[in-house]
Amino acid sequence: MERLEALPPEDARIQLGLNQNEKALFLKSLHYGDGIPQQLDVRWINLSALPEATEESFADIGPNEWLLQRVPHPSIEHVFRADKATAEEQRLLQLEDCEPVFTIERRTWISGQGITYVRLVHPGSRYHMATRSSDEPIFS
Repeated sequence: MERLEALPPEDARIQLGLNQNEKALFLKSLHYGDGIPQQLDVRWINLSALPEATEESFADIGPNEWLLQRVPHPSIEHVFRADKATAEEQRLLQLEDCEPVFTIERRTWISGQGITYVRLVHPGSRYHMATRSSDEPIFS
């Protein structure tokens, strides 16, 4: 996991409602399934809202679970889309040339204050999302 306190890029800064000189905690991690990269998680945490994040290593608890323990009922916005992978995403996710990715961007806030902004990137060919409204099995 990559972890550092930094000035976020403009898109993350705007999503978190930060001023240009406000730092946030940056976390980048790669999640595997069966030894194959399945998700790239690029996350920014607003340190004005959660200063205790500076003390957390996230070695024993994932950032999502840690955040839900501290902010159990935030407002949440999800954006789902197909994207072209960046060079870094292609390398980290071990994608074929021109393989698309499925991206989920999630922003959380409470009482108007930005808490997190996260970009979850999945190889398009390895992603399956299903919902069910009954106890019937979902087949892939």
